[in-house]
Amino acid sequence: MNAPIVHKLATYLSKQKNNSFRQGLIGSDMGISIFLYQYAKINKDKTFEMVADFFLDYFCIKDDKHIPINFGDGKTGVGWCIEYLVQNGFCEGDTDVLLENVDRDLFKTLNVQKQFTLDLLNGLTGYLMYIVSRLNDKRGSVSTHTEINKSSLRMIINQIDKLMPDYFDIITKDISFDLLWTFPLLLIILKKALGLNIYNSKITNVKLIMI
Repeated sequence: MNAPIVHKLATYLSKQKNNSFRQGLIGSDMGISIFLYQYAKINKDKTFEMVADFFLDYFCIKDDKHIPINFGDGKTGVGWCIEYLVQNGFCEGDTDVLLENVDRDLFKTLNVQKQFTLDLLNGLTGYLMYIVSRLNDKRGSVSTHTEINKSSLRMIINQIDKLMPDYFDIITKDISFDLLWTFPLLLIILKKALGLNIYNSKITNVKLIMI
C-alpha cells in the first residue's frame, strides 16, 4: 500500500474533528475508518488506529435523532461497521449496548413503514446485511436484543418475499456489475441468513424464487 496515500487519508480524517462529516458506511468517513483499522493492523501502526478510534467514538456518542436508518449513509451502515470491528477484534465493546438504539429504530421502521425497496443503500438488502451481522455475533448470550433482531429478520424476509415478484424482471435485467449489484448481493446475504437457522423455510423459498 502506498504509505503517502494512507497518510493523506488519516490527515483528512483528523481535520474533520472540528467539522461535520458524512455519516454511514458507503462512500463515507466511516468506511475510510475501517480501512485505517485494517491498515494499522497489517502495518502495526498505532497512529492510524488512533485516528480510526476517534471516529468510532464519535459515532458511538453522537446524537442520532436526525440520522436516517438506511445502510448507505445512516444508522444500519454505521451499526454494521461497529459490529464488524468488534467481531474482528479491532476494538472492544458490548454491541448490544452500543447498537441498542439502532436495533430498536430498525424494528420500529419495519413495523411502521408501508413501502420498501430492495436495494442496499436505502432498502431491505441493507437492513438484512445489518441484522445478519448482529445475529451472527456469537459472543453474547441470548438477550432482548436477540429476540428483537430475530423479529426484524423475519419481517425483512417477509417484505423481500412480497417484493420479489415485482422486482424479478428488473433484477434479471440489471447488468451493472459493481459492488452494489442487487441480485447477487442479496443472494449472498440470504445465504448468510440461512446459517443463522432462524427463518430458513421462508429464506429458502425466497432464494428459489430468485433463482
